[in-house]
Amino acid sequence: MTDDTRGGGGARTAGWYDDPDGAAHQRWYDGERWTDHVQDAVPQYGERIPERAWSPERRREPDAPVDTGPDTGAARPVADGAAASAPRAARGVTRWASAIAFLPLIPLAAGLLVDWPGIIAASAGDLEAGRLPVIPPSAEGAYSLVQALGLLVWGASLALALLDRRELIAQGIERPFHWAWGIISPLVYLIGRAVVGRRRGATGMLAPIWTYVGIVAADFIITLARMVAGLAALPPGQLPGT
Repeated sequence: MTDDTRGGGGARTAGWYDDPDGAAHQRWYDGERWTDHVQDAVPQYGERIPERAWSPERRREPDAPVDTGPDTGAARPVADGAAASAPRAARGVTRWASAIAFLPLIPLAAGLLVDWPGIIAASAGDLEAGRLPVIPPSAEGAYSLVQALGLLVWGASLALALLDRRELIAQGIERPFHWAWGIISPLVYLIGRAVVGRRRGATGMLAPIWTYVGIVAADFIITLARMVAGLAALPPGQLPGT
């Protein structure tokens, strides 16, 4: 259907008109020609509205975008540039969790002050003389400092775990891992918060764990290497078991 002479002819504006073929529906006229878009005829005043009721939304232009809606299925015109915004996932990397992860740097740095070669040499001399090995006075200060800092780090990790849990709740995570599990170890808390947080849809929960494990592993490797160096520096007759 390309001409506008049927159904009354003459110039007319774009819109819905009675089908020029005489069918019981209306056809869309785009201002130049009849299209293939049809709809039920609009009931006139006083006529009985059919069971499939007509609504003004059905008179939209055929190519208009439609949002059917998630629940009711009712047609709604979509506004230009409108975009559905999904809820943002909570971020598991909080400043408190990051602080817990980097706390082992404190005892690691203090451990570098411990004279492990001196401790090993003194212990080897005690064993050779048949005495129980003890920390030599020259190393007692640094060794005691490492032990004290270890307790300080443990207490600080509990306080940080409490603050971290509060922030996770503020981000919308329901019932995050309890901070009191940190009494066992800071690593226990970090692992528990990651398991629970990932179940709640949080992101970035593993980063603090890998940071903490990496620092502790570095501390262990450095300490072990210094102890081995102390053993290697002993005279052959002083090595334990020789």
